[in-house]
Amino acid sequence: MKTSAALFNTLTAVALMAGWLCAGGCDRKVQAPPPKPAAKESWTAEEIARDPQGYLKWSDQRVAEQIADRERKLADLNRRREELEAKRRMLAENLDDVRNIRRRLQEACERADDEDRWPLKFAGHTLTREKAQAILQQTARYIEERQPLNKTYEELFARMDRAAETLRADIRELSRLREKMAIDLETVRLTQDMQKVEDLRRAEAQLASMSKAVAGTMSEIDSIAPPREPPGRVNIDDMLK
Repeated sequence: MKTSAALFNTLTAVALMAGWLCAGGCDRKVQAPPPKPAAKESWTAEEIARDPQGYLKWSDQRVAEQIADRERKLADLNRRREELEAKRRMLAENLDDVRNIRRRLQEACERADDEDRWPLKFAGHTLTREKAQAILQQTARYIEERQPLNKTYEELFARMDRAAETLRADIRELSRLREKMAIDLETVRLTQDMQKVEDLRRAEAQLASMSKAVAGTMSEIDSIAPPREPPGRVNIDDMLK
């Protein structure tokens, strides 16, 4: 009986404690973490004069982001150019192969005409006069259709070169601007020279202008569709069937 009474008293105490804890905290709502403040988009002249060090960190980060963005774009442009150069080399090799087989077939046809030996044996195939003429026409059409692609590649590479030079020039200019802003901010910190504050604000406008310019350059590149050449090497054997 004593054991049962002790157990009852213990359970009662636990229940009372749970009720007390619930009364103090069960109805309490979980507080969501406060939202992160939005990234600062701009600074007024007064804010710059009050906190030049804060502005220095903010502006330096913006310039660093602009430099990193251009470096990424430049790397992507170089990668795309390498891919297109590989395609142009394949185009040139295909054209060389087709020109070579066409020249050899023309010579074989001329010999067959001179010696009156039709059908002729050529590259492991037996060709009638009609079949040989059809292949000559097919290869001539292949060459004629693909020769203009070389010019398209050249124009595309010229545009990509201009875009790459713009990006490299921007990186140089942004690096120079970053150094100048640091000097101007130090002047503001020491002298509270409001003219330097205006110089800094003009630098912000220059940053925005440069961003729009490079966006337009990359948009122009993206709008250029590379030539649609079938992938892979040309199959000469298929042409002769």
